[in-house]
Amino acid sequence: MQHIFINIFALLLASAILLMGNGLQGSLLIVRANSEAFSLTSIGLITSAYFVGFVLGCRYIPKIVEQVGHIRTYTALASIASAAALSHVLFVTPVFWIAIRVISGFCFAGLSMVIESWLNDKATNKIRGRVLSTFRMVDLGAVTVGQLLLTLADPMGFALFALVSILLSLALVPIALTKTSTPKPIAHESMSLKNIYKVSPLGAVGSFTTGIANTAFWAMGPVFVQNMGYKSSLVAAFMSTAIIGGAVTQWPMGLMSDKIDRRIVVLFATVMSMIAGIALYLVAGISATWMLAGVCLFGGFAIPLFGLVMAHANDYAKPENYVSLNSGLLFLYGVGAMTGPVLVAPFMSVLGTQGLFAYTATMHSMFLVFAIWRYIVNRDRKRYEDDYIPMQMASTLHPATPETFELEHPRHIKRREKLFKMAGLKDPWLEKERKKKESK
Repeated sequence: MQHIFINIFALLLASAILLMGNGLQGSLLIVRANSEAFSLTSIGLITSAYFVGFVLGCRYIPKIVEQVGHIRTYTALASIASAAALSHVLFVTPVFWIAIRVISGFCFAGLSMVIESWLNDKATNKIRGRVLSTFRMVDLGAVTVGQLLLTLADPMGFALFALVSILLSLALVPIALTKTSTPKPIAHESMSLKNIYKVSPLGAVGSFTTGIANTAFWAMGPVFVQNMGYKSSLVAAFMSTAIIGGAVTQWPMGLMSDKIDRRIVVLFATVMSMIAGIALYLVAGISATWMLAGVCLFGGFAIPLFGLVMAHANDYAKPENYVSLNSGLLFLYGVGAMTGPVLVAPFMSVLGTQGLFAYTATMHSMFLVFAIWRYIVNRDRKRYEDDYIPMQMASTLHPATPETFELEHPRHIKRREKLFKMAGLKDPWLEKERKKKESK
């Protein structure tokens, strides 16, 4: 376990610097847009534009990775993202920002895909939850620092945009100098949404749900705080508290998901996310303390949810499908994220600013129903590596009972066929049984 974390240290460091810059950029743009008197619709479209690019990145980046490799893809996309961050101050208009955010989304989709597929290549199913949880903890810690950097300078100035660009550029260094071996170059096997759903229905729907719910929070959380009458300094505290909550729970939830059925942990996180959303809707405006407590609970369970459903989906994937599966899951997340900031607007218009959390609670409750249904109808499903189960052999000292070794049981017949087929041999017992049937 320790050896694996040493191997992925460069990936974690690069991701931390990258997400620090992106975390600062996300809140900076929303606060600046709100200060520039952009409409709520414009702010929502700017956020959605990022995920339009994100979806496009999930569609086209895998082929780029296949052609030029992980490191070159990462280097190119980080450089473009750095340049895009600076360009926001050239023309402070909604239309220009929407266009730039599409470019940024495209780049960050590829950057996320490269790092996460690389991590999945280094992890096994037995420790995948802990590896991805560690990755999320590092990222969330970095995003927390990024949120706090918002207080270093005036959002109406140039300095913070320059700082974003510097951080994105520095994120190149660990990857460029890493000694960690890259995943073996394999032909990209495209997976349709139908196949992704077939591999993991819970992973597919969960990715979409976390996108449609959580991104509405990231887009409208700063607006929620500002419109409640609080200062911009509380915006950083509010968003950082959510991220800290998510960072604190990442490791224990990842560890728990490695020890028990991951679907149970997903169900628990979904229930708690729904409860936290309801609580925030009820306490909004009462006091800053209650709001911070509520958002800490929300972040503690809503943020880890995507990592949990992604780990669950990768449990059932073949290694050669990691890139295409993760790109598909990120695509579904992006589609949800692209839709969420637009769908939340009616909730906030009808219910007030606190309608943001009525919306998140609604989305999580809908996913909860689906997750319960999937658990009931497919309770005994095994992970991918569990398909290759050694055939149980009868002992000469302790004869096998019908429960442990019954040759005529359909489950054992299927296992025998698979094992002999893998070895390129014919099963003599099955051949004998077939001949008996034919003679009759």
